Amino acid sequence: MSSLEPNLPKLFPSPTAAQDGPQSKTNGYLPLLPTFVFGGGTYPAGMQYTKNGTSAGAEENFNPIWTYQDNISKVHGHHAFKAGVYIEHNLKSQPSSKNYNGAFNFAANSSIPFLNTNSGYANALLGNVNQYQQYNATTTFDVEYMNAEFYIQDNWKVNRRLTLDLGLRMYHQTPQIDLNHTFVNFSPSLYSKSATSRIYVPSCANGVTAPCSGANLVGLDPGTGATVGSGFIGDYVPNSGNPATGLQTLGVNGVQANPYSQAPVAYGPRIGFAYDLMGDGKTAIRGGWGLFYNRLDGNQVYGMSGQAPSTYAQTVNNVTFAQIAAQNTGAAPSFTGLSLSPLAPNSWTTGHVPFDAVGNASLDVQRNVGKTMVVDIGYTLNYSYNQKTTYNINYIPIGAGWPFNPAALDPTTAGNTSNTIAQWQGGILQRTIYPGYNGISSAYFLLHNNYNALTFNVSKRLSHGMQWGAVYTYSKAMGATSYTPVVPNNDAWNYGRLSSDRTHNVQINYNYDIPNLGKITGFKPLGVITDHWQFSGITSVQSGAPYNPGCGYTSGTAGVTGGFTGTPDLSGSTANTQPRCQVVGNPYANIGTNGNGQVYYNASAFAMPALPTGPNNSIVGPPALGNAGGGSGPLSLPRVTNFDVTLTKAIPLGSEKRTLRLQAQAYNVFNHTEISGINTSGQYSPTTNALTNGATLGYIGGSTPTFPNRVLAFSARLQF
Repeated sequence: MSSLEPNLPKLFPSPTAAQDGPQSKTNGYLPLLPTFVFGGGTYPAGMQYTKNGTSAGAEENFNPIWTYQDNISKVHGHHAFKAGVYIEHNLKSQPSSKNYNGAFNFAANSSIPFLNTNSGYANALLGNVNQYQQYNATTTFDVEYMNAEFYIQDNWKVNRRLTLDLGLRMYHQTPQIDLNHTFVNFSPSLYSKSATSRIYVPSCANGVTAPCSGANLVGLDPGTGATVGSGFIGDYVPNSGNPATGLQTLGVNGVQANPYSQAPVAYGPRIGFAYDLMGDGKTAIRGGWGLFYNRLDGNQVYGMSGQAPSTYAQTVNNVTFAQIAAQNTGAAPSFTGLSLSPLAPNSWTTGHVPFDAVGNASLDVQRNVGKTMVVDIGYTLNYSYNQKTTYNINYIPIGAGWPFNPAALDPTTAGNTSNTIAQWQGGILQRTIYPGYNGISSAYFLLHNNYNALTFNVSKRLSHGMQWGAVYTYSKAMGATSYTPVVPNNDAWNYGRLSSDRTHNVQINYNYDIPNLGKITGFKPLGVITDHWQFSGITSVQSGAPYNPGCGYTSGTAGVTGGFTGTPDLSGSTANTQPRCQVVGNPYANIGTNGNGQVYYNASAFAMPALPTGPNNSIVGPPALGNAGGGSGPLSLPRVTNFDVTLTKAIPLGSEKRTLRLQAQAYNVFNHTEISGINTSGQYSPTTNALTNGATLGYIGGSTPTFPNRVLAFSARLQF
């Protein structure tokens, strides 16, 4: 309780229980201790007190669910009808647990004289604070939503040889609506560039010309010319506008309460059939197709609770207790009056959203061969579309950074092109779609994937003590599982093999009851040793996992002047580092074994993309992105072959009801190497673009280069 340390200063009074509003007493405002971190220094300072919200025992989190379900069936002639309904009503209550009682950091700081005690404990005793932060409020959302599903189906025996299954499932889903109205959403239609707050930009002071640093590097208000310390560069200028323009609280002042909307009903048809091809019961053709829909879960909207401007934090650095107390005016500061870091809200800007769907289809032919064998040949298709993802709608476009855009050069660096304005607050000064905001994470529904497989299955039922089966699958798993808004064609950039893609997969299982020699010969003493043994196992041969080699400059170098892409928001690259690889040859050509061992891909088939340069290493061409494909990569690790076996001995104990079973299991019984990783990170010279670590690429490596060695397991079980 805060009464344990009653004289600690605050920037403003903590909210009290009288201000709980719709929050429960537990989730509301309690007189808790502020949190403490003592940081490092010459003397260890491992102790800290960071209990807040849940960890302080001050949280209630509820998710009651009510379900209603009923089914009805009717048989009429050759039809077996069935219909049903499933209704689910959900509530979800959860606090955001903002630290409204304050957070102290007493870490030593050698650059600040009064913090230079080398001990966070000493700083705390002296009342010297490295950083103090306090939220004006906390929130608790109370969400309500429901699912309703209805179905009807008919199992129709058309004739002796043909059976049809026909069905339709209907989905109705409501969005998560916060009854406490704590959801804050960004609406592009309400955003006003002219209304947003100004941002402090880098500038040189005291008559110093670029380059400048230290006390001569300052933040400049571009509106008034006033300057502040360099630590404020990229922050909002207080009282210069509305830093929350475009943000609105859902469910109040005429704003709709739901963060998104969907069609009232989604229809999921289901079709299946079974056909006796020859009419003799030995050859069957089976197939089916169905469409299924997913539910958008609450975690995809809960992040909107407690966003600015409903809650916000005031932060001060390098201050004393007295200075913190001096700023306490008896009320929380105005949101627009603070110099805050640029907001980066979560958002649902898409409004009406589609149902994300999954489709499954299959067709196979099955034939009995002889008395104990079944052969099956089939095709399987699984696919999905309208899959949800999030992306940054306030991205920095390709080529917006230096050297492709001269305006992106930091004016305080005087041509030192390794420093651009992108370094300040995550590139805030280059975000031109919604100036004044940092990244804005929003929902999007365009991801998709597909799985196609041809299968061959043969199984032999138990006969003469032997049972076995073999399955071969030839498949392809492809998809676009991420979205990169800065590129013109997302599929061209991100569509590729999924991490689960395995082109070939053979699985063989077997079980053999070893003949009981004691029983066969009638010599019971022999049977004690030779009878009741069983040998079984699984053998698998599978293509390796996909991978994509990487390309980058040698450690400790920044790469070419200004970077390749001109944006930090491109998947696979960041400003001043590297893009994707450039594929310049056949990765599987000229590989084999040399002094380092087996080589699994040709590293010279990849290179750093070439940027056209002019005088003094200036860039005279467009950004270079590399042409390596998306997904998990076009190359495959070596195939994995594995043998797992089990040997079991049953010992009857005077009765069939009492048996002692002894079992020995061996995984990877031959203990041969199964490769799970190889070295794929190419390093290149920043001056010549030449590969510098080719001697280590393409060989077994990485943090987990192989699958586990042989594993043995033994067990004994008494059955009675």
